[in-house]
Amino acid sequence: MEILYCILALCCGVFVLERAWKVLIWVWFEPRKVEKWLRQQGFNGNSYRFLIGDYKEIGAIRKEAQSKPISFSHDIAPRVIPFIHQSFEKYGIVTK
Repeated sequence: MEILYCILALCCGVFVLERAWKVLIWVWFEPRKVEKWLRQQGFNGNSYRFLIGDYKEIGAIRKEAQSKPISFSHDIAPRVIPFIHQSFEKYGIVTK
């Protein structure tokens, strides 16, 4: 009976390790591979950051954009989508 429990525990352990490996591939290796591929294509940008990504930076940029008064020009991008606007200014637009 103890052997059966050992085999069952071993199978469960292997299953958990396999799932953990697949999650690791999904959250770390695949994004890094895509990032490397995009950099080879000529796209620059922020590096991949596990789980949080650019959320802190997006929040700070949005708060800064909303703290300034809105201008009466037709250029509303810095106010509406400040992170994307800043990314275009920082990295440029890649065209082929």
